[in-house]
Amino acid sequence: MALTFDQVSGLTHSIINEGLADNIYDSNPLFMHLKEKGRISLDGGDSIKLPITYKKLEAVGSFQNYGLLSTLPTESETAAEYDWKRYYCNIVISRHELLRNSGESAAVNLLRGKIRNGEMALEDAMATDLFSANADSATGILGLRQMVKASGLAGGINSSDFAGWASDIDATTSALVLSSMEQAYLDASIGQDAPDIIVTTKREFRRFWLKLQAVQRFGEGMKVNGGFQYLLFNGVPVFHDSHCPGTSNTADNHMFFLNSRWLYLFVHSDDAFKVERIGRIAEQDIVVNQVTTTVVFATDNRRMHSAMTTLKENP
Repeated sequence: MALTFDQVSGLTHSIINEGLADNIYDSNPLFMHLKEKGRISLDGGDSIKLPITYKKLEAVGSFQNYGLLSTLPTESETAAEYDWKRYYCNIVISRHELLRNSGESAAVNLLRGKIRNGEMALEDAMATDLFSANADSATGILGLRQMVKASGLAGGINSSDFAGWASDIDATTSALVLSSMEQAYLDASIGQDAPDIIVTTKREFRRFWLKLQAVQRFGEGMKVNGGFQYLLFNGVPVFHDSHCPGTSNTADNHMFFLNSRWLYLFVHSDDAFKVERIGRIAEQDIVVNQVTTTVVFATDNRRMHSAMTTLKENP
């Protein structure tokens, strides 16, 4: 006997809740890395504000005996502010589909397929925005092409007002060479504080693999983490992501050198992949379950990330 719409609504709600959030967090290498590093957290409020130190204290120095010690006050703190961004996915089941999949087992398989399809659509929407040029005003999360940039706004702060609020971008070479990767790595390093994940396109990942093979360093990499294949550069995992920007035989392929210590994915505590039973729609013989989430992707130190943005594969 086929499931009723009320049963379908309840079962859909249950299946979605089984692990949607974890599946989203594990859907791409960067989200997975942030999850492993504990950089994904629940929060709330009107917006997310992260304190930023933009100037060194001036009341500092050496002294001797009765020397005067400066008490000159310094305005050294500000804050980057990030607005919440919302995402949704509607899981729609028609009675016609249920009738064609009569029997509980067939209906459950149909539901699981629909839910996985919706889950993949939500994963794709968030991952696409993650590598986008979305700015503060966009409806989607702040994109890496705006966050990791040599100029412009991020978190309401303009690099023209604070020179340290900018990333180093290597846009001078189209050939992927290890020395250029080393420079990009060093550009985002201060002492032992350095990038801990590198993300690029499949094409540039393959070129990096060939570089390691050519210098007999292949043994350093080719591992699997969370289902994602990666190589190592300076001990840092290098992943490929299909959403990373770049096109074939064009000098627009990107490679991001990111430091997760200065990256955050905040999920609103009141809308953390929340499932709402919309139920039956009067105008149609369908039932709808809606998934929504409210998130912020943020940094409090643009200086600690860098990127190569004009890479081009060999002809």
